[in-house]
Amino acid sequence: MSARGEGAGAAAPPLRLGAPPWRLVVAAIGGPRAVAGKAARLGRTVRLWFDRAEIRRRLDALAERGHVRVQPAPWQVFFGGLDMLRFVIEPAARDYYRQKGISFGFHQLLRVLDDPVSMIDPTGFLSERDTIIGHVMQVVHLNPVYDLQLLEMFPDGLDELERQVQAMIDGIVDIIRMEDGMMPVALADADLCTLIDAKVAQYQGAAAKSGLVLRHDATNTTLHHVTDEALLGRVIDNLLTNAIKHTPSGGSVTIRSVLPWDIRNRAQWSEDVDRTA
Repeated sequence: MSARGEGAGAAAPPLRLGAPPWRLVVAAIGGPRAVAGKAARLGRTVRLWFDRAEIRRRLDALAERGHVRVQPAPWQVFFGGLDMLRFVIEPAARDYYRQKGISFGFHQLLRVLDDPVSMIDPTGFLSERDTIIGHVMQVVHLNPVYDLQLLEMFPDGLDELERQVQAMIDGIVDIIRMEDGMMPVALADADLCTLIDAKVAQYQGAAAKSGLVLRHDATNTTLHHVTDEALLGRVIDNLLTNAIKHTPSGGSVTIRSVLPWDIRNRAQWSEDVDRTA
């Protein structure tokens, strides 16, 4: 397997080049929910160091796919990570940011504030599925194939990456269509309660893996409305994905649908998410 990290390739983000340092620090820290989420992920990662059964399961999955030829011992994973950080990731990143005219020390500070897990898990063996997916889509890579291999530690890793990439592309295409006034809408009568129940069932696994309780609170068992079910489904996908991603472990996500009066084809419908730590 190749080294995981940052290297030469893509252009640096405009915000990093043009924004004042204080703004970059604030953006890296995020709001209270983001901080709580980072602390929860950090805690889960630290605990995973002592969960030999889960580490073995992940390494077994990689070995079955031919990505790991010899199973490393826990101490080898630890010191291998240090060597990867010192001799591969840091020198490559230092050279890359020097070329871009960005302070490497300040970059390291922002990296710690943005995701402290990335500094204690250089190999990625202890990272959560969505953390690896975010790494694939957000940073410059020495070898992105490495992260794709890491995703195979999880039964649904590559499938979830495909789903998130497709959702991102659909969102961009929808924005372009709306700006051009060309958004195709296929209106039809739909049972919104059934649609939301199906989406909640779809995301139950992701919520459980993040230590969350996901539920649908409906005031009516049948909520009929004229809508484009496919477009509304993508809205709910985005809503639940972000809610699960940014809600700290141990909390709950409730999608609540309310129909003030059940007048077929002329109903008013509202939806909101309660996120409770």
